[in-house]
Parts: sequence; structure tokens; C-alpha cells
Amino acid sequence: MPRWRAARVLDIGIVTARVENPFIVTEPLFEHPLLCIMPIGHPLAERSVIRPDDLNGVPFVAFNTETYTGQKVSTMFDTYDVRSNIVLTADSNSTLCHFVAAGLGVSLVHPLFVAGVEKQVVVRPFEPTILLDFLVCFGRDARNLPLISEFASEAKSMATRFIDDLAASWR
Repeated sequence: MPRWRAARVLDIGIVTARVENPFIVTEPLFEHPLLCIMPIGHPLAERSVIRPDDLNGVPFVAFNTETYTGQKVSTMFDTYDVRSNIVLTADSNSTLCHFVAAGLGVSLVHPLFVAGVEKQVVVRPFEPTILLDFLVCFGRDARNLPLISEFASEAKSMATRFIDDLAASWR
């Protein structure tokens, strides 16, 4: 997406990846902890919080390790010496969540990625917290800064409402 922004195909982008481009400005948008999602009826669904040891040997659907989220999860596996059992990798958030909903494993995802499958998976907090932040990016020469600011504010508001509703469903 940043290259589309740089090529002026898009006016604004929301990304998790870091953007290294002198023509693009990035600003923090929001940050939330990753959640553990699992198929309905999964044994881990009985727990109120999922921890690294709980994932030892459990079939896991992972983000590609070239993605920002994939790197964060891989680092957690290494830090806590988790014997991962990665059964599938995905580049797309939607694909990963649908693999979990289909019963192929568990995963760690940002709460917004659960949109669309929230009734098909069980969601639990994961500790220790692994934060994933989103950035808004726009051209350094953007002409519509007030509109970009309004969009970012509305995106924050909508994300907060969805995440609050999602959290209420497991409490």
C-alpha cells in the first residue's frame, strides 16, 4: 500500500508495516494487543486467558514470518521457547481467520482481523501482551490534511467500538 500512496494511486493508507519512504508521512493510529482465536469447541476455549505454554504443540495457523505480525509472533515463540506446530501460513488476515474458523488450528491476531468471523471462532486474551500498532500513511504533500485527520479519527472510533463489543463477548 505505501508504494500505491507514493505513486498517488491512494491518498491515505492504514498499515501495520513500517514505511521507509521520504515522501510518505506515517502517524500512529491505534495499538491493541493480539488475541488468541480458536475454533469453536477447541480445548483452549475453556481457559479465560491463553499463555505461551498453552500453545506448545498445538496446531497453529501463522502469519508469514515476513509480515510484521508474523515476526512478532515468531519472536514470542522464541522468547518463551514454544514448540510451535505451524500447520499453515497465510499472508492475508481474512484467510488466516477463516482457516482457524474451519478448525485447522489456533492463531494470534489483532482484534480487528476477527471482523467477519467473530461468531465462528472463540476469542481469548493472550498474555503476555503482544501489541500490534496501526499507522496511517499519507503523502508528505497531501492537500487534504483536514479530511485525512477526520478519516483517521473516524477509523479510531469505529475500531474502538468493534473491539469493545468483541471484548464484551468473552467477559
